[in-house]
Amino acid sequence: MESPVTIASGFRPLEITVDRDSPTPLYHQVAAAIKEQIHDGRLAAGERIQQERDLAKTLGVSLAPVRQAILALVAEGYLARSRGRGTFVCEQKVDEQLSSLSSFSDLLRETGRPWSLSVLGASVVEAEENVTDALGGLPRGMLHVRRLATLDGEPIALLNAYLDAGRFGALAGTDLSGSLYQRLSQDFGVEMVSARNLVGAAELTAPDSVVLGLPRRSMVLEVVAVTADQNGVPTEYSRVLYHPSRFRFQIDSHRRDDSVVRLIGPVED
Repeated sequence: MESPVTIASGFRPLEITVDRDSPTPLYHQVAAAIKEQIHDGRLAAGERIQQERDLAKTLGVSLAPVRQAILALVAEGYLARSRGRGTFVCEQKVDEQLSSLSSFSDLLRETGRPWSLSVLGASVVEAEENVTDALGGLPRGMLHVRRLATLDGEPIALLNAYLDAGRFGALAGTDLSGSLYQRLSQDFGVEMVSARNLVGAAELTAPDSVVLGLPRRSMVLEVVAVTADQNGVPTEYSRVLYHPSRFRFQIDSHRRDDSVVRLIGPVED
């Protein structure tokens, strides 16, 4: 049978149910119920949740499955425990799978939360030599598209994309607040199909720190990627700076006899 739970006085009224006859473990039911309420906004970031013992007592279950559920949600980044203060809902981060190539707009749309991609600039510039070399020794004239990604009104990433101005310069005068990959496909017949990503840390410059709302010289996660089209031609050089408290990556690893693992570093100037 199911046992409804209403959060005690001092907490937002919520209902959680557990089914003792279900083959699904009790801790999983409790964790799934709390997670659902975080996703749909009934539990807001910064809100303190009911104490484990009180929740277990109200549910009529032992403390163990409730504690296991809370610990699992802490490990997943949904909750945070503070000694002497309780357990709180964390600000939810965006997950990105580096093994899956998709446009940033698609990634944001999949969260189901309010998002935007604001164009900070789109112009032809003289790119650094490392950018043109990465794209096969193209001329220095590159279209630089600079955009800011926000989620729930908060900045989460600063996106810089470089494309051959000779091929794609016309994009500078168009609306680039949606999927850049979709524009390349629709307007130029170019499909972006594979990318090599280099993940590291970067120190923010003054202009970038203002855009991301972080102190100057803050360390952020940086992903530099070279993306190739359907013909295997390197087409886009990108550099994305991620707000460290609002983003995390999921990397799926598989053990294979022919796999190659490389440790890159130290980086030489």
